[in-house]
Amino acid sequence: PGNSIDLQIPRWVPGAYNRTDAHRNVRGVVAKAGGKALPVEKIDAITWRVHHGGQPFKLSYRVYRGKYDGVTGAYLDDATGFFNGAQILMYVVGHKSRAVELRVDPLPGTTVVTGLKRGGGQNSFKADDYDVLIDAPVHVGKVEIIRFDVAKIPFRIAIAGDGSYSQKRLVEDFSRMIEATFAVFGGPPDAAGFDDYTFIVHLGQGKRGGLEHLNSTVMGTDPHVFSDPAKYARFLGLAAHEFFHSWNVKRIRPAVLGPFAYDREVHTGMLWFSEGVTSYYAWLVLARAGLVNEADTLARLAEVIQRLQETPARKLITVEQASWETWNKPDDGANAYVDYYTKGMLIGMVLDLELRRVTAGRASMDTIFRELWKRFRESGKGIYPSELEELFIRQAGVGGDEPLKKVYGAYVHGLDEIDFSKHLEAAGYALTINIDESTGDLGAVLRSEGSDVVIDRIEPEGPGDKGGLAIGDKIVAIDGDAGDLGFMRAKIRAMAGGSSHVVTVIRAGRLLERKVNAGKGGEKTYTIASVPSPTLEQL
Repeated sequence: PGNSIDLQIPRWVPGAYNRTDAHRNVRGVVAKAGGKALPVEKIDAITWRVHHGGQPFKLSYRVYRGKYDGVTGAYLDDATGFFNGAQILMYVVGHKSRAVELRVDPLPGTTVVTGLKRGGGQNSFKADDYDVLIDAPVHVGKVEIIRFDVAKIPFRIAIAGDGSYSQKRLVEDFSRMIEATFAVFGGPPDAAGFDDYTFIVHLGQGKRGGLEHLNSTVMGTDPHVFSDPAKYARFLGLAAHEFFHSWNVKRIRPAVLGPFAYDREVHTGMLWFSEGVTSYYAWLVLARAGLVNEADTLARLAEVIQRLQETPARKLITVEQASWETWNKPDDGANAYVDYYTKGMLIGMVLDLELRRVTAGRASMDTIFRELWKRFRESGKGIYPSELEELFIRQAGVGGDEPLKKVYGAYVHGLDEIDFSKHLEAAGYALTINIDESTGDLGAVLRSEGSDVVIDRIEPEGPGDKGGLAIGDKIVAIDGDAGDLGFMRAKIRAMAGGSSHVVTVIRAGRLLERKVNAGKGGEKTYTIASVPSPTLEQL
């Protein structure tokens, strides 16, 4: 109807809460009716208006994607093609609910891998609507496809790139992880919200991260990850995290995350639950599946607790605020922003332990998810923050509701320090923080950036801050001695408390010297272990 219609390309990719600016790479937008060009007008950054005069027309355009930009992006070269639909596929404004067919024209000798259902022709795929279309990334290239079934549901691991992996081991480990995840939601067949599932794995140096989709995920990892036990456990944790998202965020989702608004930032204060609690379950699932042992799990937990406790902004911004502000993170990082993955994971653990404590084991985070899954299967609707909080309090029951409400308010809504020792002790574990007082401290966290040593975080009012160091400074030398990241860390550890040192840095192209008085006892080690003689309640 009418004489014109608008088409848009999304500003963001669902699951990756940042602006993509995909419109920058669109060019040559042409509309034709009966072979004749129609007027196409650019309305704003992401919108093209076609003046069709009531005629059916065909739209064509090109998109430049010549650089691999991770699992959230799109890329094409002479051997491989990969894309998230939000990076290259336009939608007709007001008609996103219409069914869509996608045809892929692959290079000879390559395979098309996607979670979309097969369409009417070869390399043709279909989606019920635009949301479904772009929630199924497409990989085109030479891949090794490993097929297996769990609970009569077909699964695929599609691996792009060379790596020394064992198909047998991957099938065994992924199957155990999948079975443990199904168990959280009550077991198959009701636990599964999909007919099939595909893990797309990009192997390559520097490739990392993962992105969840309705019935698939894309993960990037180092090709040598399979021969390193610690790295392999992290890879399995990534797979477990993305797979758990098939429930938590793709279906059990904040109300604003579907149907999607692609033309604007979509804010929610619930990412601590959608992402952070998913991170909690990633390792919990691996432990239940026997893929990591208790020592590995406790070491991972201690590492995450330490990461949070070394984040100054934990005292400044709530985890709900951090979820909301993920689109606009501050330049000074951890000084003003807390990672909702990290804190959300730990809040998830605390809420799980507290539910078990106040109900004598009758309720847990598992029962929360089973109730949320039942609710979604019945209504298909997303949830609001107040509904989530009410569910936790209701599950705690009479007598447990007030303690649970207090914990939820303090840690989710508030800025109270999480009392890890208290909550872990109730479950039979002890947290120990060892401080090596023989080491020095500048109150700064360093990282490598190529060959440079850069200040990543700096403690407000800490030795470095007082001495004039700043986030982003490149450390050239300490007391005239230059070196790499390991050298600089060792140099700082060797400092005596109160001793004075000259730190030479580059800041905005200027070479500066700053006199810094080292603090004392900077190196902390967090460990968690089972208590030797647990009480009945702790067990």
